[in-house]
Amino acid sequence: MKTTSSPSLLLLGLFALAFTACGKAEEKVAPPAPSADVVPVPAVPAPTTAEVMAKLKSYTYEQRADFLLLVQDLGRQANAAQSELTTGYIDMKALPARRKAMEALRLAAVDFKEKTATLDNAQTENWESIRANLTTSWQNLQGALDKARAEVPKA
Repeated sequence: MKTTSSPSLLLLGLFALAFTACGKAEEKVAPPAPSADVVPVPAVPAPTTAEVMAKLKSYTYEQRADFLLLVQDLGRQANAAQSELTTGYIDMKALPARRKAMEALRLAAVDFKEKTATLDNAQTENWESIRANLTTSWQNLQGALDKARAEVPKA
């Protein structure tokens, strides 16, 4: 009968200890229970198209810096949505309705970027038309995004 040497047992014990220690390190600690003083804040819903349209129309020439910040934020959101829609999109394999919706989206995004660039030339005399054109362009972009989302094949 062969006996196990103590160095082998020691090594086996160290491995077992190491594996149990690693498992405990991965355990997640439960977050502390909220106190009675803390009131959870509900998530803020995204503004509707009508709300954004009203906000865009409310800016005056003197508020054009804030208007530009809002328009840039709307542009970033639209770019993110467009990127999400184009992920995995292959023009040659898409159905004609989806190709048409994606082309309309691309054109609406280009128009919105062009209208955004006109803000650099805004003067008091042309402010109303620039703001109205940009507002309409954003509304068209939202419509194109909605149509493109509707044409995404269901998995």
